[in-house]
Amino acid sequence: MISKLTMATAAAAMLLTLNVTDASAGNRIVVDQFGGWHGSAVMQEGHGHRAYHRQEGRGHHRLSRQDGRGHRITSTQRGRYNSAFSEQRGMRNELVTGQDGLRNFGRVVQYGVDNLAGVAQFGADNDATIEQHGSNNAAGVIQFGRGNRANVVQHGDNNISLTIQGRW
Repeated sequence: MISKLTMATAAAAMLLTLNVTDASAGNRIVVDQFGGWHGSAVMQEGHGHRAYHRQEGRGHHRLSRQDGRGHRITSTQRGRYNSAFSEQRGMRNELVTGQDGLRNFGRVVQYGVDNLAGVAQFGADNDATIEQHGSNNAAGVIQFGRGNRANVVQHGDNNISLTIQGRW
């Protein structure tokens, strides 16, 4: 007969998923999850990368991939059922995602050198995408309220974009 402790341990393992792949020295990964039903995966190739995921609430999913040198990811989700995806290739790219509310989805893809991206969403059912190819680009999306959509694509060098939306 399976003990209650064994069943509880198995249930906890199914509710809290964390996958980490670190293919080089000098990388740092920190994931705090709290709540339940979270999934988090971090893949890093190269060196000098940093990834910080903190999810809280319930049912969040976070996937981060970094390849090259010296990338930074900082991510917090809070509420429930938010999802975030990010991929960085090249050198010294940095991104920050927030989210908060319910069912927000954020994705950031950066290829190049010294790019910076930030997504903060707040309410519910918001969707933000930032894609940057090149060097020294900066993009920010701030959305509050419900049902906002933002899609930022930048090619080349030294581009800047800021999107602020509303509806509370």
